[in-house]
Amino acid sequence: MNLQVPGEVLPPKNTDWVGPQIRCDGKTGQWTGCVIPEHMANVTVRRSLYRAAAITYEWAQNNLTTLSMGTKSKPLHYKKMTEEEKKRSRDLTCNRAPDRFVKDPSVPDDSCDEFPFAATQEGGKAGTLCVDILPQQVGDVWDVSNVKVLRNGNVKANAPCVRGHVTNKDNVDAGSKEFGAAVRSDRILDGEAFQVIIAP
Repeated sequence: MNLQVPGEVLPPKNTDWVGPQIRCDGKTGQWTGCVIPEHMANVTVRRSLYRAAAITYEWAQNNLTTLSMGTKSKPLHYKKMTEEEKKRSRDLTCNRAPDRFVKDPSVPDDSCDEFPFAATQEGGKAGTLCVDILPQQVGDVWDVSNVKVLRNGNVKANAPCVRGHVTNKDNVDAGSKEFGAAVRSDRILDGEAFQVIIAP
């Protein structure tokens, strides 16, 4: 970088940059941009916007202990995939026999919201391994006491995934508006770690 003061002639000077490392590229979208790789990227999901989707991810972070669940100490890792590969990953968790996700009539336009996300190295687990939860809002409080496991009737803290009963709109919006947007804005590359922050 050359800096020049108008009206003054300065000799060229080489200086080593002692600040943080900066990565600039155009690998995550239409535009080039820069990030500081030492800063862990994050996906912020707000309860007020994505309701049961945010509660599903938060419940997984607070209750499932063995694998990465998107916290700073146990981050997720982005996996660059085609739309077809993402669909196969989601299908493995939600739509494959013998444990297809069964919609709950109490949730309008119910859909299977899987966590970890399908487009992560940690995602794409078989639905037989996942805990199923039904987050329900009662006034201003979310109740996740109705917890089900499809296989043996009890909750396993070491399950590698969760499937939440979430309206299709909140499921899609949390994935595309937050996760997809964060991949572009935080310039998350294939294999890079990121955390999921649940906000009010």
